[in-house]
Amino acid sequence: MFFDDALLEMITYQSNLYSEQRSGTSINMNKNKLTDFLAIELSMGIVKMSAYTDYWSVQFRYDKIADIMPLKKYQEIRCYLYFVDNNSISDDRFYKIRPVMDHVRRNFLKIQEERMSIDEMMVPYKGKKAGWQWGFKLFLRCVISGMVYVSCLMAAMIHFEISHLMNKKRLLE
Repeated sequence: MFFDDALLEMITYQSNLYSEQRSGTSINMNKNKLTDFLAIELSMGIVKMSAYTDYWSVQFRYDKIADIMPLKKYQEIRCYLYFVDNNSISDDRFYKIRPVMDHVRRNFLKIQEERMSIDEMMVPYKGKKAGWQWGFKLFLRCVISGMVYVSCLMAAMIHFEISHLMNKKRLLE
């Protein structure tokens, strides 16, 4: 519903383009391989193992994941999964995932419900451009059914500027 055909086609196109730019050959990813990859990622979020290779290992093999796709193909897609053209660099800190976030957000807006709540959520991330010490902060507007209606990705600098302005406003009052 939220990951529709247009989004899957965009991701497959950008991933194939990125693999050609990086290695000189395309990984020939298609929509079916991408949906299989996403199914594996979701399953890995539910059934946790210490390393992702354990799902395919002889000792810990998990058939519901290992039978979907061979380990080498999974690693190849994982290596070349890309959401935006590498040649279009932006000042936006989240430019690499912005097209996906915007597309999913537009699909969220198609759901109409009356009772909503606003909350914040931390997405764990320890990369070199993490917004906070533990990851990125998302502000979410959720409906009573538990679905996320709108999400807003925040960067640490934006948060600092907003809280700094709020403190100045309080001092003036």
